[in-house]
Amino acid sequence: PTEDRSWAKTIVLGLGDAGAKVAIGRGEQCEVQLNGEACSKRALKTLSREHCKITVDPSGGLVLQDYSGNGTLVNERICLGSSQLLVDGDVLTFGGDKSDCKYRLEQRDAGRSADEAAAAD
Repeated sequence: PTEDRSWAKTIVLGLGDAGAKVAIGRGEQCEVQLNGEACSKRALKTLSREHCKITVDPSGGLVLQDYSGNGTLVNERICLGSSQLLVDGDVLTFGGDKSDCKYRLEQRDAGRSADEAAAAD
């Protein structure tokens, strides 16, 4: 049986070219801002201004680089100050294992709309 992950918010990435980056954190400069709408007040205290970045590597894969003090969990495994390969459907938890700030990663071809992706699936 497959695990129900409907609880997770979704980060949809269509990064495209190698070297493209998305910053994730509390900071206003981040493309994905983790704020009071996304996470509880308790979780926000564990998040860094620039918590991590997701980058497209030369082969088109996604790599998470953690810059935080409390780490990022990828499918319940800690990534703290290091990098981790990501795949479509991974669940990312920002701010440590007790955080409620959870997202499911959805990778989409760059330039492809959500409607186009749904029609293709």
